[in-house]
Amino acid sequence: MRRLLRRLRAVAGAPAPGPGSQLAAAHHDTATRLAALEGAHHDTATRVAGLESGHHEAVAGIKDLLDAHHLTSERVAELQRRHEALQQQLADVERQVGSTFAAVAVQSAQARQARRDELALDDRVRRLEGLLADGGADGVAQRLAAQEHTVQSLAESLRALREYVATMEQVQSAIRSELMYEIRYGGGAPRGGAGVDVAPEPKVLDPEKLQQRPLRLNLGSGLIPLDGYVNLDGREIEGVDVVADVRALPVDPETVDEIRAAHLVEHFPAEELRRVVLPHWYSRLVPGGRVVLVVPDAEAMAHHYVEGDYSFDEFRLALFGGQDYDGDFHYAMYSPAAMAGLLRDAGFSDVDVVASGRRNGACYEFELTAVRPESH
Repeated sequence: MRRLLRRLRAVAGAPAPGPGSQLAAAHHDTATRLAALEGAHHDTATRVAGLESGHHEAVAGIKDLLDAHHLTSERVAELQRRHEALQQQLADVERQVGSTFAAVAVQSAQARQARRDELALDDRVRRLEGLLADGGADGVAQRLAAQEHTVQSLAESLRALREYVATMEQVQSAIRSELMYEIRYGGGAPRGGAGVDVAPEPKVLDPEKLQQRPLRLNLGSGLIPLDGYVNLDGREIEGVDVVADVRALPVDPETVDEIRAAHLVEHFPAEELRRVVLPHWYSRLVPGGRVVLVVPDAEAMAHHYVEGDYSFDEFRLALFGGQDYDGDFHYAMYSPAAMAGLLRDAGFSDVDVVASGRRNGACYEFELTAVRPESH
């Protein structure tokens, strides 16, 4: 635009090429147009200046709006904090009101009880006054002494009755235990938990092993026979040296140096284990011989089940057995302390918990050892 104006001014200021009215008219027309263009340029510059001024004002307005928005956000945050604080105060007030109502209720109940006690005391005072009026202080003292003696006699009778009841409960428990044991096992022959005879005629498959010394028995060996042991099971399966019932071992008393039983004792009812199994094993051990037991650890399994890292199916299988055949039922569960107590009751000593809470497949187990004393 400026270049065009400079060219037009150059043309307007140039001398006329020569005389003639046409040239003069053209020169005048060009000068007129130049003046119009200069006016238009001035207007345009004015408008641009106005737009620039408006732009600056708009920018300033936007900045003011942003500042106002920032202040508004801070105000909203402050109001939110005050709202939360008021809510907390309201909750505190509600708790205090509840506590106050509870205290008032307690005090009201205490006041009612105090009133009842006061009325009862008044009644006793009136009765005492009547007694004094009838027989005097000596008569009242005699009656009180007689009543005190009666109360003491009743208290002594009550203590004696409680001791008698406790004794009868112990006797009843012992009689019940004896009756249930006789009903369950009174036939004399070892029986399975399902009530079926499971005492096979002993069958020695490897007689030489029974002659080895020291003599070590692996009872209930199943499908896991151990080297260095006579492997005994109630089933004639691969790896078994002797087929027999573990409650009727085909060996003489005091001839076995070690009895090992892994995951076996839980297959017997607790009373049978206490009365039959453990005493029988004890009788077959030589003095100084030892028993090694590996048993499902009910205490550890319960703990891990509650903690959520032991599944219900695994817990159920360990508690009740696979139940695939007659001998695969579990009738009792033990902790290390409970099994140690049973061994001591059977006469064993030096009971040692070798391991507890040990994971073995789908089961947690413990292992302990005990010794038949040299002399008893």
